[in-house]
Amino acid sequence: MHTLGLLEQLEPGCSLTLAWGALLHDVGKPPDVSTGAGSDSIRWHVEMGVAMAAEICRRFRFSNDETRQIVALVENHMRFYGYGTDEGFDSEAVLQAGRI
Repeated sequence: MHTLGLLEQLEPGCSLTLAWGALLHDVGKPPDVSTGAGSDSIRWHVEMGVAMAAEICRRFRFSNDETRQIVALVENHMRFYGYGTDEGFDSEAVLQAGRI
C-alpha cells in the first residue's frame, strides 16, 4: 500500500527514472524482513534494495544513466528519514545534508 500510495502521488508524465525509483524504493524490504531480525529487520533494506534495483534495471535493459539514476533514488530514499519529527532536524540541516 505504501508504494502504491507513492506512485499515486507522482505527476502524470514524470520521468521514467523517477517512476521506477518510486516503484523500487522499498524493493529490499521483503527479503530483509524475511531474515527474521525482529524490529531491526528492515535495517538493511536500502543496501539490499540497491543491489536488487541494479539487477532489475539490467534485466529490463535500462541505459547506464537510467540505472544510475534509479539506483541513486533507491539508495537515498531514507536520507531524510525523521525530518519533521522531534529528532532535531530543521530546514538548514536538510539543506546541508543535500549538499553532501
